[in-house]
Amino acid sequence: MVNEDRVKEFFQMAVFDQREEARYRQMGEYYKSDYVGKELVKSAFTGTFAFLLIAVFQVLGSMETFLDKLNDADWMGYLVRIGLAYAGFMAVYLLITSLVYRVRYRYGRKQLRKYYGHLKNVNREYERETKLKS
Repeated sequence: MVNEDRVKEFFQMAVFDQREEARYRQMGEYYKSDYVGKELVKSAFTGTFAFLLIAVFQVLGSMETFLDKLNDADWMGYLVRIGLAYAGFMAVYLLITSLVYRVRYRYGRKQLRKYYGHLKNVNREYERETKLKS
């Protein structure tokens, strides 16, 4: 005889396995601080690349004024301003990254708890069935 409740639980587990398991697998493998730290390291590289692209496009967009000021520029002043802009950009970028991945981790753990709840329900059904048989 087919247990309808168990089939429903298996269906929910199969849907999770097919659609969302790959996305939330890391939330079950890492602690929150490790997961967020790993994403911050990745974001440091992408943030640096994004800052460089923004700087290059900024220079290319104002190429005429850049060439006019090229010879009599205060290079130390420019480097300090670029360094401060980079530090500010990265601070904001990493703060946003941290917030986003903390929320994703919390949501992913909630989804994994639902999955494990379905798994526990299936296990209870099997235990109840074996008690009824004996």
